[in-house]
Amino acid sequence: MLIGVPVGIVITRWGWSLLQTRLGLESAVSIPVTRTLISLVGAMLVANLVALVPGWRAARERAVDGLRAE
Repeated sequence: MLIGVPVGIVITRWGWSLLQTRLGLESAVSIPVTRTLISLVGAMLVANLVALVPGWRAARERAVDGLRAE
């Protein structure tokens, strides 16, 4: 997220400005920083909540039992 989102914003802004110049449009491009940060934090929270139950189960299980099943 720390690398992908800023790179995505830069590439998208570059592509949009390229399209605007080819179409002969003039418009200011703005990046909603607050919405982007809220989305990043929300995505991190959701990812951690989704991983909570499997992580809790894996922590409770003994490694020997998992290896014996294979």
